[in-house]
Amino acid sequence: MMFRRLFLACSLAFTLTLASGAQAAFEPKNRPYDVEHYRIEIQLDVATGKYQTLTTIRFRPTTSLTTMALDAEGIKVTGAKFGDLSLVVTADPKEVRVQFPQTLVAGQQIEITLTSESVAESGTSGLFREMDPRQPSRLPLYYTHFEAVGARKVFPCNDEPADKATSESIVTVDPRYAVYSNGRLVEDVLIQSKGKKLRRVHWLLDKPHSTYLITLVLGQFDSLRSKSTSLPIAIHVAPGAAPRAQFALETTEKALKFFEQFYGMSYPWPKYDQIGLPNFMGGMENTTQTTMRESVLIPEENSLLSRFTTQSLVAHELNHQWFGNYVTLRWWDDLWLNEGVTTFMADLAYSDYWGQERGAIRATLPTWLNYYRQEEGPRAHPIVSNALPSPEDLFDAISYTKAARVMHMLDTLIGRVAFRQGMRNFLKTYAYSSVTSDQFFAEMEKASGKDLKLFRDGWLRQRGYPVLTIGRTWEANRLEVTLTITGRSNHPEDKSRFIVPLPIVAHRRSLPAYDVPVLLNIDTNSASVLRFKLPAEPEWITWNDSVVALAEIETPNIPEREWIAQALKDPNPLSRLAALRHLAAPLLDRRSFLVDPISVNAKNAISRVISQDASVPVRSAALRLLADSPFADLPEEWGTAVLEQATDPRNLALNASERLDIQAAALNCLGKFDTPEVTTLLRSRLLDPKLSFDLLGPTLGGWARLGAKNDLVVLQQALALHGKRGYSYERLIRPVFALARNDSVLPLLQETLDKPDLPFDIATRIVRNLAVNEQLKQTEALAQFVQLFVLTPSRYDGNFRARMIGVLEEAKTPFAQTALEQIAKDTTDARIRELAQLQLAKNFPPVSGKGTTAAP
Repeated sequence: MMFRRLFLACSLAFTLTLASGAQAAFEPKNRPYDVEHYRIEIQLDVATGKYQTLTTIRFRPTTSLTTMALDAEGIKVTGAKFGDLSLVVTADPKEVRVQFPQTLVAGQQIEITLTSESVAESGTSGLFREMDPRQPSRLPLYYTHFEAVGARKVFPCNDEPADKATSESIVTVDPRYAVYSNGRLVEDVLIQSKGKKLRRVHWLLDKPHSTYLITLVLGQFDSLRSKSTSLPIAIHVAPGAAPRAQFALETTEKALKFFEQFYGMSYPWPKYDQIGLPNFMGGMENTTQTTMRESVLIPEENSLLSRFTTQSLVAHELNHQWFGNYVTLRWWDDLWLNEGVTTFMADLAYSDYWGQERGAIRATLPTWLNYYRQEEGPRAHPIVSNALPSPEDLFDAISYTKAARVMHMLDTLIGRVAFRQGMRNFLKTYAYSSVTSDQFFAEMEKASGKDLKLFRDGWLRQRGYPVLTIGRTWEANRLEVTLTITGRSNHPEDKSRFIVPLPIVAHRRSLPAYDVPVLLNIDTNSASVLRFKLPAEPEWITWNDSVVALAEIETPNIPEREWIAQALKDPNPLSRLAALRHLAAPLLDRRSFLVDPISVNAKNAISRVISQDASVPVRSAALRLLADSPFADLPEEWGTAVLEQATDPRNLALNASERLDIQAAALNCLGKFDTPEVTTLLRSRLLDPKLSFDLLGPTLGGWARLGAKNDLVVLQQALALHGKRGYSYERLIRPVFALARNDSVLPLLQETLDKPDLPFDIATRIVRNLAVNEQLKQTEALAQFVQLFVLTPSRYDGNFRARMIGVLEEAKTPFAQTALEQIAKDTTDARIRELAQLQLAKNFPPVSGKGTTAAP
C-alpha cells in the first residue's frame, strides 16, 4: 500500500555553522571575588505581588577591587551600603555595579547590603505568583525557579554556579502563609509591623551551594512526613491532598536508600522537602527542597500509569542532591554532570523499583524518540559545549539522554565495581565543590585503572554518534565467525573518532544450541576485524545487545531473517524491541521517503511482536515507536493487532496497570490507522463520560493524529464533557488540540495561549505537541503562527519564545524559511535571533555563490 508522508521532501544534510557570537554570551564572567554568604530578606505584599529585598553579601576579593559587578535583571536596585556608608550604584538591564570609596584588598572579608524591589508575576524564571486552578479559594502561591540564570531576577548576586556560598532566607509575609526554603528552620514567629500582624520565617543552609539552587515557596499547604527515616522527609501539597502523596513518599524513601547504598554515603543535607505546585513544569532540585508539578506528587484519583512518572521524577530530583547540589558543574557547558549523570542514576533507581526489564526499555526509548531527532537538527552540539546562545538552550536531549547513554557505556566499559567506586571517589573528593568533566573522568580512570581519554573526548567533545557497518562471514571448517566493522559519524562531514563498547550475543536454537556473549571495544578510527570460535553457525547475532552502545547498526550483507529471529526469539526483551525498530526503520526514519519499503515477512514479524510478545514493556514500547512514525498511515496489516491491544490485549497474565499500559500505547497508535472501526472506537471512548484518566490522554492523542474531518468538533466535545470532571482533565485535553492535523486549529490555540491566566504548564505542552505535529509543520499557517508569536510582545518570556521557535526546527519548507528570516531580522532578542540563524544555516544553506539566507 501507499504511505502518506506528513512532510515535504527535504534537502540533503549540510554542515551546521554555529553563529560566532554564541561563545561570548555563554562564557562565565569569572568575577574577581568569592561570595561566602547571602542573607536574603524579603517582605512580600501578597495582595499586589510587590516585594522589597534586602540582600547582604559577604565576600572576599581575589584581587584588588574598587568596583563590584553583580547580576541583576528585572529588579530595581535602590541602594547599597558598606557598613553605614552609602555606595554609588550604576545599573544596566543585566547588571549592577557598586563603587567602593577605597581599594579592597585581596582576601579581605567584606560585607555589603543592597536594597531592591520588584513584583512577582507569571513566567518561567524568577519569583512567580500563581492561583491554584483546582482550589480557587486558596490564597495565591508564590514560588521561585532560578535554574539556570533566574536568581538575579530576585536579588543581586554573582549568579554563576562555580561561586558557591551559604545562604539564609528571611521572609516577612501575611500570617496565613507557610514559608519554605533551603536548609533548617531557624525561626517562625508572628510579629507586629506598622499595626499589622505578620509572619517572619527564617531558614538557614550552612553548607555552600550555587545561587540557582536557592528557593522560596509561600502558600497554604498540607504536609505528609516520613515516619521511617531518620532524615526529615516531607511532602507539602494542596490543603486536603496530603494522603494522596503516600506513593510519592514511599518511592522517595526507597530511592533514598538506593542512592545512599550506591554512593556509600548518607544524604548530605539536613532535610529533604518536596513541594507540589499546581502548574510547575516538571521538577527543580533546589538544595534540600525540590519543587515539582503537584500532579506528580498527588496523581489524579485512581490513576495507575502516573505511578511510573511519579517514581521516575522523584528519583531524578532526589539524585540531584548529590549530582548537581553536593557536587556542582563549574560552568553550564558541563551541564551533563548534573543532568546526564542524574538521568542515568534515576534509570538505575527505576529498574530497582520496577524491575530490570521495564527499566532498561524505559531508559532506551528517549534515545529513539527524542535524541536522534535533535541530533539531526540545527541544535546538534557536543555534550560539553558553549556553542548555543544561552545556558537554557542546553537543557535538551543531548545533555540528558545522550549523556545518560554515555554513562551507560562507561559503566559497561569499566565494569560496575569500578564505576561505582569512581562515583564514590568523585563525590568524596569534590564535596560541596564545583567541578569539570575532566575531574570526573580522572576519578573514573583511578578507579578502573584504564586510560579513558579517547572515550571521554570522543563522546563529550564531538557531536553526534557512530554509525557502525558490520559484515560477517562464517568459516565452517574452522567453526569461526569473522566480523568486519567500520564506523563513521552520523554527521557525514565530521571526521569523528569514537570508542564504542559493543556487546554482541551469538544465538543458536538448533543443536548444538547456545547463547555466546562477546564484548567488543570498537575504535571507529580504523576498521576492526574480529574473529571468535563457536560450536556451530549462529542462527542470528544480536548486535548491540541491550542497546548499550549509542550507535546505529548497519548490516548490509546479513539477511533480514536474522533480524526477524532476533525480534521474535531473542531472550533479551530490549534486544527484541531493537530488532523491531530495525525492521520498521523505513517507516520510522524521518529521512526516509520510500513507499511501502517493508517486506511481508517483516510486517508479519512486527504484528507478532505487537500481539504476542511475552513482555508488557516490549509491546507497549513497540506501539509507542510506531505511533512516532512520520507517516500518516502504517501498514493496514498491523491495524488489527493494534486494535486488539487497545481493547483486549491477550497472551499475557496482566495486572491492572500492565493492561492499562498496553491499552494506552495502543489507543495512541490507532491514530495511524484510518478505518471505520478505529474511528468508531476512538470517538465512542472520547464521548464516554466515565473514560478513565489513564486512557483519556492516549485516546485524545489517537483521535487527533487520525486527522478525521470532524476532529476538532470531537475534541471540543471531549473538552466540554471531561473538562467538567476537574482541572486535571482540562490540563490533559487542551494541549492535545496542538496534535490535530487541521490548520484551522491554530486560531483556537492562539486563543488559548492568549488567556492571561493560562498556566505555563499547559502552554508548554501545546508547544511540545506542535513540535511533533508533522503535517502542521509543513503549512504556511503554522510558520506564520510561530513568527507572529515570537515577534509579538506578550507575557511569554525569552525562554518560552525559544521553545516556540523550536517548533520549526524540522520544517524545511519555504514558509518556514520566510518566517525564520523575518524573526532573525525583526527580533530585538539576541538569543532568539541566533536560534533563528542556526535553523536557517542547517535547513536552508546558501546556494553556492549566492550568499547566506540568514538575516544579518
